[in-house]
Amino acid sequence: MTADARTVAPDQPDRAAAVAERQRNVLVDAGAGTGKTTILVDRLVEMLAPAGGGAAVPIGRIAAITFTRKAAGELRLRIRERLLEVLAGAASDSPRTRRLHEALTGLDTAYVGTIHAFTDRLLRLHPVEADLSPSYEVVDDEDALVHETFEVLMHAVQNDTLAAELRGTAAADRAPEAARAILDALACGVDASTRELEWGYRYGLDALVAGFVRARDVWPPDVEPPAFDFAAFRAAAGEFVTLTTGIRPATYGANWLVRVREELERLQQVDDPIEISQDVRALLDRAPRDPRKGHDFGGDAAAWDAWKTFDDGKGRARPLKDDLRAPRDGWLARRLVRIFPVVVALYEKVKARRRTLDQLDL
Repeated sequence: MTADARTVAPDQPDRAAAVAERQRNVLVDAGAGTGKTTILVDRLVEMLAPAGGGAAVPIGRIAAITFTRKAAGELRLRIRERLLEVLAGAASDSPRTRRLHEALTGLDTAYVGTIHAFTDRLLRLHPVEADLSPSYEVVDDEDALVHETFEVLMHAVQNDTLAAELRGTAAADRAPEAARAILDALACGVDASTRELEWGYRYGLDALVAGFVRARDVWPPDVEPPAFDFAAFRAAAGEFVTLTTGIRPATYGANWLVRVREELERLQQVDDPIEISQDVRALLDRAPRDPRKGHDFGGDAAAWDAWKTFDDGKGRARPLKDDLRAPRDGWLARRLVRIFPVVVALYEKVKARRRTLDQLDL
């Protein structure tokens, strides 16, 4: 933006106030290309060398913080250009000229950079107060730390050493519950590691750990450990049994429906959530994929309608398969959410051993 453009802007009084105001904070809220950086640069120059001859702020006492390295480099260049521009128009023997020279001399060591670099600078100055090793390192990509956390967690669960691993942390008392939740999830068919399939990904517990680590600044509600919803499962199973009663195993599709009906009739009497979860998952995994009425169901209208209710939710608010799966998914999901503090505690221990911080730490 040119000097002429600044003088004729319809909100010029507000712009001038944002530059000159020294006794309060100023927030500039505007869209791209409207001159926010210009106002920021002018305000900085006015602080460094006030046009009215007031008290100046040494450049070493100013921090100009951006979000990206590119923006920081551009801001430093804009400040230098503006200082030189003002200096060219200032009287050679004025106090402002001296202050402009001092600002230019100190600009290379002034703090103009990203928020992460700024916080790193503060921590380097005060590592003891921050309870950090003075030789800590900052990682740009925390993937290796997250993977190590996942391996520590799984090894501790499988070897019954999670309580020892968490000793001295705020999550120590949750170790038995966390270990049981992970073992039950594995028993119910949740994969430990994410797998790439032909049609996408099948996410595992490693993805859960990574998600917890990267969202650890927003802790989820600490809900009570849930009970398995046997009533909801039995209601869905009973609906499937009623829906498929009378269907005979005359075709591939009908045969699958009959087998599921017989298994669900049995599972309605079972009180073990692990057994129910395992068997329902196995049944759903063996469901026909993209069946056709004529080819897979032999034109059997009753069997085809039952399949459409199960798979597409025909006549229902949602597919019946979702209601069969929901008790298992809800039971496991709410239990796994409760291992959040365990994952965070293990991640902090991994970083402490490595003497590292990540970008979120900064």
